[in-house]
Amino acid sequence: MILALTNLKGGVAKTTSSLYLAAVYAQQGKTALLDADPQGSASDWTASIEDDGLELPFDVKVVNQRTMDRAANGYDFVIIDTPPGDPRIIDAAMAAADLVLVPTDASAIDIQRVWPSIEAATKAGKPVAVLLVRTRSNTRNLAAAIETFEQAGVAVLDTHIPLREEIKTSYGTIPTTFHGYETVAADLLEVHNGR
Repeated sequence: MILALTNLKGGVAKTTSSLYLAAVYAQQGKTALLDADPQGSASDWTASIEDDGLELPFDVKVVNQRTMDRAANGYDFVIIDTPPGDPRIIDAAMAAADLVLVPTDASAIDIQRVWPSIEAATKAGKPVAVLLVRTRSNTRNLAAAIETFEQAGVAVLDTHIPLREEIKTSYGTIPTTFHGYETVAADLLEVHNGR
């Protein structure tokens, strides 16, 4: 399964979600995280881990729009971390992917930035779902976000990633507590296997 995490807006937890999902999938099979973001946030994160003498349970490869397909070969699970605002790389990631996941906060301004990613995935003929991150349970903001996507006919994952200090401060560590990402990974795999 190849999963592309996309959103034209930066700072929406694409890299964090990519690392957490890669760590979950690594427990189930050979996994690669493809860092397609020229800023290299995922690569920096993993370099910090390796500098501490630790070894990731998955491979991390720096890729661009031309090398994505080749880099994905030979893995059970591939996660593609994309940059904000680079349609060429995002389009290449979507073309390579089986599924597209769009992480976003539940705020109105963040939701406005999601629509181009959803439209691009739909145009590419890829199944797409929204993952709500940094959420607070039982808030009007969260309920309004879910309603907005559902009314537009956009799939929203039932599992929302909570606002947690442990997630915010996990940069440079190997995730071991998954805060709902394990359920997200299982749901995405179920969608992929049911296609």
